[in-house]
Amino acid sequence: MMNKRYCDNYRGWLHKSIEMLCMIALSLAVAGCNADEEDSIKENPYSGGREPLTVKLLSETPEPETAGPGTKVTFRTAGLAKYSNKDENKFDFEFYISDEQCEIAAATDSTLTIIIPENVSSGTTYLVLENQIFYGPYFNVSGSVSIDQGFEYYKTVLVTALFLLVYLGLVIHNKLQNFICVVILSKVKIAGMLDF
Repeated sequence: MMNKRYCDNYRGWLHKSIEMLCMIALSLAVAGCNADEEDSIKENPYSGGREPLTVKLLSETPEPETAGPGTKVTFRTAGLAKYSNKDENKFDFEFYISDEQCEIAAATDSTLTIIIPENVSSGTTYLVLENQIFYGPYFNVSGSVSIDQGFEYYKTVLVTALFLLVYLGLVIHNKLQNFICVVILSKVKIAGMLDF
């Protein structure tokens, strides 16, 4: 009897909740409808804003493809002409390789020539113009790393082997000492000289 009354109360509460949700949804739908939809959008909220930048740092392979510090490298671009003053060699943008700023040698509407800095490593290239970043291709910087011809590998192997032999000798020596001590102590104990 108790379960039936509980179920009836639960059903009544559930029906009232559903009716209330339907009423709220219907009132929101009616309030959301606007009779004059044509007048609801007054004007373009983006009109009068800044024109988008038409600059691009193309992902084409630069010329040369790999270069070392101090070398001039030319990247393919688009739209840089109006942001550079060729006569005064001034540019409204900066160029980076691996977060290292590069010196700009020249810029046209379709190319950008930079000089690779001394302490730069290979990495992503990007152009910064008016606080906007334009990413370009990955650039490999060649460095002065080479194989040392004077390095004598066999000497390091000999030194390592010598240290290993000395270490093993010490380990064997310690184990031999421990063995001798145990033998002597056992002989002394057998002889009855020590009580432990």
